[in-house]
Amino acid sequence: VLALVWEAGQQTPIHDHECWGVVGCYRGAITEVAYATPPPNLLPVLPNTLKQTSVTVLSPGQACSVDPPARDLHRMKNDTGERTVTVHV
Repeated sequence: VLALVWEAGQQTPIHDHECWGVVGCYRGAITEVAYATPPPNLLPVLPNTLKQTSVTVLSPGQACSVDPPARDLHRMKNDTGERTVTVHV
Protein backbone atom coordinates (compact mmCIF):
# COMPACT_ATOMS: atom_id res chain seq x y z
CA VAL A 1 0.00 0.00 0.00
CA LEU A 2 1.36 3.38 -1.02
CA ALA A 3 0.02 6.88 -0.34
CA LEU A 4 1.04 9.60 -2.81
CA VAL A 5 0.76 13.35 -2.35
CA TRP A 6 0.39 15.19 -5.67
CA GLU A 7 1.12 18.88 -5.98
CA ALA A 8 -0.98 20.94 -8.40
CA GLY A 9 -0.08 20.04 -12.00
CA GLN A 10 2.03 17.01 -11.09
CA GLN A 11 1.68 13.91 -13.32
CA THR A 12 3.25 10.59 -14.18
CA PRO A 13 4.55 9.63 -17.59
CA ILE A 14 2.45 7.09 -19.50
CA HIS A 15 3.28 3.75 -17.90
CA ASP A 16 2.11 0.16 -17.63
CA HIS A 17 1.84 -2.29 -14.77
CA GLU A 18 3.12 -5.82 -14.23
CA CYS A 19 0.26 -6.77 -11.89
CA TRP A 20 -3.29 -5.76 -10.97
CA GLY A 21 -3.83 -2.76 -8.74
CA VAL A 22 -6.29 -0.20 -7.43
CA VAL A 23 -5.89 3.58 -7.07
CA GLY A 24 -8.22 5.43 -4.74
CA CYS A 25 -8.61 9.16 -4.25
CA TYR A 26 -8.47 10.25 -0.62
CA ARG A 27 -8.34 14.05 -0.95
CA GLY A 28 -8.63 16.44 -3.90
CA ALA A 29 -9.10 14.95 -7.38
CA ILE A 30 -6.90 12.87 -9.67
CA THR A 31 -7.32 12.30 -13.39
CA GLU A 32 -6.57 8.93 -14.96
CA VAL A 33 -6.00 8.86 -18.72
CA ALA A 34 -6.11 5.26 -19.98
CA TYR A 35 -4.61 4.03 -23.25
CA ALA A 36 -5.15 0.93 -25.39
CA THR A 37 -2.39 -1.63 -25.00
CA PRO A 38 -0.64 -2.01 -28.36
CA PRO A 39 -0.09 -5.51 -29.79
CA PRO A 40 3.30 -7.02 -28.78
CA ASN A 41 4.54 -6.94 -32.38
CA LEU A 42 4.22 -3.12 -32.39
CA LEU A 43 6.47 -2.56 -29.37
CA PRO A 44 8.20 -0.27 -28.66
CA VAL A 45 5.80 2.57 -29.46
CA LEU A 46 6.04 6.32 -29.13
CA PRO A 47 3.67 7.90 -26.57
CA ASN A 48 2.07 10.14 -29.20
CA THR A 49 0.99 7.06 -31.21
CA LEU A 50 -1.01 5.50 -28.35
CA LYS A 51 -4.80 5.47 -28.54
CA GLN A 52 -6.49 7.14 -25.58
CA THR A 53 -9.45 5.05 -24.41
CA SER A 54 -10.82 7.00 -21.43
CA VAL A 55 -10.38 9.93 -19.09
CA THR A 56 -11.71 9.56 -15.56
CA VAL A 57 -11.60 12.14 -12.79
CA LEU A 58 -11.62 10.51 -9.37
CA SER A 59 -13.00 12.40 -6.37
CA PRO A 60 -12.56 11.39 -2.72
CA GLY A 61 -13.91 7.88 -2.19
CA GLN A 62 -13.68 6.88 -5.87
CA ALA A 63 -11.20 4.40 -7.35
CA CYS A 64 -9.90 2.99 -10.62
CA SER A 65 -8.03 -0.22 -11.35
CA VAL A 66 -5.33 -1.67 -13.56
CA ASP A 67 -5.54 -5.27 -14.74
CA PRO A 68 -2.81 -6.35 -17.16
CA PRO A 69 -2.61 -7.05 -19.97
CA ALA A 70 -6.00 -5.65 -21.06
CA ARG A 71 -6.15 -2.52 -18.90
CA ASP A 72 -2.79 -1.44 -17.57
CA LEU A 73 -1.46 1.46 -19.64
CA HIS A 74 -2.27 4.88 -18.17
CA ARG A 75 -1.16 8.27 -16.88
CA MET A 76 -2.22 9.87 -13.60
CA LYS A 77 -2.30 13.64 -13.16
CA ASN A 78 -3.44 16.30 -10.75
CA ASP A 79 -5.26 18.86 -12.87
CA THR A 80 -6.50 20.75 -9.83
CA GLY A 81 -4.95 23.81 -8.28
CA GLU A 82 -4.75 21.99 -4.95
CA ARG A 83 -2.81 19.18 -3.33
CA THR A 84 -4.29 15.71 -3.95
CA VAL A 85 -3.73 12.50 -1.96
CA THR A 86 -4.17 9.03 -3.50
CA VAL A 87 -3.81 5.51 -2.11
CA HIS A 88 -2.36 2.73 -4.32
CA VAL A 89 -2.73 -1.00 -3.67
